[in-house]
Amino acid sequence: MIPRVVSVQQTGAYRLRLRFNDGAEGELDVRDEIPFDGVFEPLNDPDFFAQVRVDEELGTIAWPNGADLDPWVLHSRITGIPIVFGEGSGGDEDDWCGEDPVSDAHGREPSEISRFLGIVVNMSCDEHAAPHFHARYDDATAVVEVPEIRFVQSTLPRRAVGFVKKWASKHRDELMQDWELARSGQPLKRIRPLE
Repeated sequence: MIPRVVSVQQTGAYRLRLRFNDGAEGELDVRDEIPFDGVFEPLNDPDFFAQVRVDEELGTIAWPNGADLDPWVLHSRITGIPIVFGEGSGGDEDDWCGEDPVSDAHGREPSEISRFLGIVVNMSCDEHAAPHFHARYDDATAVVEVPEIRFVQSTLPRRAVGFVKKWASKHRDELMQDWELARSGQPLKRIRPLE
């Protein structure tokens, strides 16, 4: 099952209580998870930090500036269960291969394969399309062909484009492996975020 945050409550200056779709629940101090710089710099302001909410579309916590945290990482911190990179995500109904890159006939979204710096990377397959993935940062999106790392469509800000290029260049082989898995209808493998 892909972990999704279903509720968040602020319990201290930078502490949050999270509950997940699998029933896991616990607290963490966000200062221990990320440096408050870059897209996370506004979180230094306690009033801004308090604006945390559950982004139902992303299945995680987010702030008004688009900053969000990977639900896999949050779930791992809360439960103590390590994330195993390179393994399938379990083959549940959230893992799929449909003809439409946005959703299949049942309205399911593409599988999330990575998340970093506020960028969410998804992949689905279309048997007639070249291998590609989708990247989203706030309301901006991109379609990126692999293994060339060619941006077919993009409204991403220049800085986000640079991050996606750097990440994809490091993970070409894994992206191609996920594409083949998607084409065969198998669960996709998580790919390490940009570090």
